[in-house]
Amino acid sequence: YKPIMTSPLTPSSRIAKLLWLKNNEPNTMKKVYALLEPKDYINFKLTGEYKTSLLSGRDFVDVKTGKVHSKFLNMLEIPESIIPKAVPSHSIIGTTTKSLEEEIGLPKGIPVIAGEMDSITSIIGTGIAKKNMCYNISGTSEIIGISIDQQVNLSRTKKQPYFGYPFYNNLQIIFEATQASGKSINWFIKNIIGSDKIPNELMIANKKNDFPKMNPLIFLPYIFLC
Repeated sequence: YKPIMTSPLTPSSRIAKLLWLKNNEPNTMKKVYALLEPKDYINFKLTGEYKTSLLSGRDFVDVKTGKVHSKFLNMLEIPESIIPKAVPSHSIIGTTTKSLEEEIGLPKGIPVIAGEMDSITSIIGTGIAKKNMCYNISGTSEIIGISIDQQVNLSRTKKQPYFGYPFYNNLQIIFEATQASGKSINWFIKNIIGSDKIPNELMIANKKNDFPKMNPLIFLPYIFLC
């Protein structure tokens, strides 16, 4: 798995979800026609095309070339036919259809691009434009990373898997994410403090770094997932 993948296998990976479906609901798995993310499904409804972005297809394709990892899929007994063609996120995948115009009034022939994952577009939104720029995105999940201009071997990161993707302007982005950041804070505030918003005292303590130096409370964010 590691030699061909650019991201670690996690419970939220498409591979993990498909394997669960194959092992637990085989009859449902047999009915799967195409594996699409929400944005890909919207694009399908707009254009009639089954396509995805390179990074969205990262579990099944080479993110540089878009070539499907056929041997890997065969090993997992996942049909290659359900994997949509992967293209660069800025690629025009098709145009709006005549049937869509008749259905909702959206004019026929409007170009539609592949689009990209929310996490990647958020990184673009931070202003990353050159190498050695760090970024932090805090929301439901927490993403911390850096941009570099060279390929790195992430297999040496043994304790914690990192994500490494080709970006733009010949940049690579390396980052790690926790699936529970702002969501964990909301859970803590609601269930431990018993409030619907962060108390002023907690916000003030955070600004002053006025937390106990001895025996601090340690919270492991992965115990509460999105």
